[in-house]
Amino acid sequence: MADTAPLPQLPTTDRQRIHRAAFYATRLYPGPLGRLVDRELTAYAEFGYRLGHDATVVLLVKELHEKWAAAERGEKVA
Repeated sequence: MADTAPLPQLPTTDRQRIHRAAFYATRLYPGPLGRLVDRELTAYAEFGYRLGHDATVVLLVKELHEKWAAAERGEKVA
């Protein structure tokens, strides 16, 4: 008999933070780069995290949130 235990999920706040970062990517990097980052982060938020912790994703999410906050303050974002 197969194990029917539910698969683990990211906490809602973590998923929301990743989805916001994905949205920010499309605004900060219009075009193919932003769409690619959006797609990868969205996939990670939905099921990719099950493959294990990925420090690159954590750092990318942090950077996108920081850049978005800087842009909101009117600072030039590179």
